[in-house]
Amino acid sequence: MSRLTSPFRQADSYLEDLLTRDRISRPDIFSFDENEIAELFYTSGSTGTPKGVTLSHRTLYVHALGILSTFSCKDTDVELHTIPLFHANGWGRPQSITMKGGKHVMVRRFEPASVLRIIQEEKAPR
Repeated sequence: MSRLTSPFRQADSYLEDLLTRDRISRPDIFSFDENEIAELFYTSGSTGTPKGVTLSHRTLYVHALGILSTFSCKDTDVELHTIPLFHANGWGRPQSITMKGGKHVMVRRFEPASVLRIIQEEKAPR
């Protein structure tokens, strides 16, 4: 059964589907100011009022390098995201896995049986 006909389809779109569409031209990475805001995400306000947090290109890059220097990571790794990416910004895993060329698998909602099935199907680490 293909992922498109599976009754467990989890995503609205897949990378493979997006790649079949027209592509934008590759940006010139040297045209970016590393101190400009690259990301805005919102906190739940666990230490006060909810707020938006901005991170620069440099902050994201250096943090990802720090993650890669601390944890073993290969381009064949599968990262199963079971927490919202706004929570501590996924602890830098979205950027570090992307930087290393690994695969992201995200769940829409944490349901134990579904997550266990995804772990088996995607060969995600436990």
